[in-house]
Amino acid sequence: MAFVTAREIQEAPLELRQRMAALAARSAPEKTGKDEPIPWDSPVPFGDYDLPNFPVGALPDWLRCFVEDEAEATQTPPDLAGMLALAVCAAAVAKKVEVLVRLGWQEPLNLFVAVALPPGNRKSAVFSDMTAPLQSYEREQAEAQAAEIARATNERKVLEGRLARLQGEAARAKSSDAEILLRESSEVAAKLERFKVPARPRLLADDCSPERLASLLAEQGGRLAVMAPEGDVFDLMAGRYGNGPNFGVFLRGHAGDDLRVDRACRRCGPDCWHSASGFERGPAGPLGRGNRRRGDGGGRSVGGLPDCPCQGRLCRNGRRPHL
Repeated sequence: MAFVTAREIQEAPLELRQRMAALAARSAPEKTGKDEPIPWDSPVPFGDYDLPNFPVGALPDWLRCFVEDEAEATQTPPDLAGMLALAVCAAAVAKKVEVLVRLGWQEPLNLFVAVALPPGNRKSAVFSDMTAPLQSYEREQAEAQAAEIARATNERKVLEGRLARLQGEAARAKSSDAEILLRESSEVAAKLERFKVPARPRLLADDCSPERLASLLAEQGGRLAVMAPEGDVFDLMAGRYGNGPNFGVFLRGHAGDDLRVDRACRRCGPDCWHSASGFERGPAGPLGRGNRRRGDGGGRSVGGLPDCPCQGRLCRNGRRPHL
């Protein structure tokens, strides 16, 4: 870039000075009057949104009917039930179904879902109804496998006690007997290494640190859904129980990547976890507290800002309910 001094301008030919003056005049901002500046457009308020309606018709018939009836029964926008329905369906098909976009391009069905509504809009009621099938199935599976888990836990404790006894006898035995005891203890140790106690079935998690979430993923074979009616998951990402943000398990689980945590020797395998949250809209919400990290977690994130219907709720007969 070249710079021209005032002296060089004065010494320049008259024609060149005239061209420079004309160029400067064309680049100067225009004015409406003698001393009046150019008027600015009115600022756009941050709280104004012109968003399309939630596409309830794109859902399957059985799910569409459920979402519409839930929205009418709770007098909430269909966006809330529809978004949570997508999250529940994603949790049900995790690690069972993948989308083959084209040869060589496969996508897991993991979702991050967040719906923002002001306080008093019955987020918790809709959240409870939508997650009820997952909670019911989780209880049924836990009850069905309780006896097997107890049997396996007892058998492992017996093997651990037997191994400790054989190791003690082998350490105190003479050379002739030590070899036999060593061979027996090695067989028990190998059997104990292969023996796995099944974990209590879990489909849902809520208030847990990223480190605990990695442990739960390892116990559940890399399949879990983190769901909460409030925005606690954002505080967990920001490091509620740690010294700073920890996004690793969230990002890897969202993409279905393999996760290894060497701090505690956990290996989860291909992770498949989901998040569904409802939180308060406005500066007091979790997204307005300064806990941000740019550029992460948006690939399969679904967000909703439905209209607030709390002032216009109607019963089935078209009249407002009594308060």
